[in-house]
Formats: sequence, C-alpha cells, structure tokens
Amino acid sequence: MKKMSRAEKAILTFMASTSGRWARGIGGATLVALGVVGGGWSLLLLIPGVMMIATGVMNYCPAGLFLTGSGKSDDIMANIAKYDALGTQVGKH
Repeated sequence: MKKMSRAEKAILTFMASTSGRWARGIGGATLVALGVVGGGWSLLLLIPGVMMIATGVMNYCPAGLFLTGSGKSDDIMANIAKYDALGTQVGKH
C-alpha cells in the first residue's frame, strides 16, 4: 500500500460511509435521468449512472480498490484505521 494523504483518507472515509453510498446512488440516478431525458448521445450517461447506483447498492467503493486494494467498505475502513494523521502506515518501520 502507498502512503495515504489526509485528503485521500477523508474521501475514502466519506465514500465508504452510508452517506457516500447515498451520494453515489443519487448521483447515479441523476445521470440516468439526464440520459433518458436528453436522448441521443446523452444516453451514454446511463452507463456510469447505472454503475454508480450498483456500487451504492452493493456497498462497494471503486476508489478504495485503488488506494487500499479492496473495494468493500468494511475492508476500506479497517485499512484506513492503519494510517496515522500524517498518512503513514502505523506499525510499518
């Protein structure tokens, strides 16, 4: 795992929380609605919209996969707890 900045830690904490799941779901629903209403090339918004809804429903955070190696919210929160306030991994020397 790489060094985690304070901003990355804050983003992951939010995205792995219930509020983050709701944000992904609402954002996805907004993209789906815009795609359906807009028609034509706007229908391409259905792809990320459905993906955002699915990740919110499945409690899976794609950002966590890149930063902690796991997309499951429980694993992300456990990995975040391993970092101190400076972003260095606790117990690693």
